[in-house]
Amino acid sequence: MIAALLLLLAPALAADGPEVTRDIGRAGEVVVLWPRISPITEDPQILQIAAEAQSVLSQLAQSLDQEPNVRPMPERVCPREKNGCRVPTLSALIAHQDGGCAVIGLVSAAGEAPTEVIGWVGHVQVRERSVAFREAPESIVRIADFAPCDSVLAALPERSDVLTDALRAALVAP
Repeated sequence: MIAALLLLLAPALAADGPEVTRDIGRAGEVVVLWPRISPITEDPQILQIAAEAQSVLSQLAQSLDQEPNVRPMPERVCPREKNGCRVPTLSALIAHQDGGCAVIGLVSAAGEAPTEVIGWVGHVQVRERSVAFREAPESIVRIADFAPCDSVLAALPERSDVLTDALRAALVAP
């Protein structure tokens, strides 16, 4: 009886949480994940910055003739059990503190590829160029100077070109 109950519960226990996307993309797409937010907050201003960052990333994918597959909040990572997403991914890390914000671009090729970590808005120091698949980029980022959060929305599209080369490379990666 207990063994049968465990067999029934095993899939539910092994299932990923709501932050894991179930849609891993199709050919010609880029999966645009919901941004990571650190520290986690419900602050409407920070959520607006996250939504705008995702919108700008979607436009970046379109500018390279890719269809953006925009994932809703809170889908911010690809699944482990499917060996990642089938297509490249774009996302961002939104860091905030005392009215200051920084945005870091996250670009990954398909599969279990490392995630390239790129300063986007604010003065960001990155100790490594990338983190391993599903590792937290927060571990290699140091914010040297936050930008005022109320200036970030305008800066996102103006500075999105810093991510273009990384996405191009992810699109041709094996």
